[in-house]
Amino acid sequence: MSCGTWSVVEELGALDRALAKLAQRDERLARLVEWRYFGGMTDGELARAFDRDERTIRRDWAKARAFLVRELGGPAVESA
Repeated sequence: MSCGTWSVVEELGALDRALAKLAQRDERLARLVEWRYFGGMTDGELARAFDRDERTIRRDWAKARAFLVRELGGPAVESA
């Protein structure tokens, strides 16, 4: 998420907005990102917490990451 001249505060703000937008679309995916990224949970731990198998967790992680990359890599980020 390196944005050139963006400060850490601006980057965290952009991530927070992107996570909020993801939560509006799919609350579970947003929690998965928070628990994995900020909580350091493994696929196995997430699978148990969400009562899903690890393959589903990996697919969900890929979906959530793709969403965040789109949100953070959009025109607002590029123009900064």
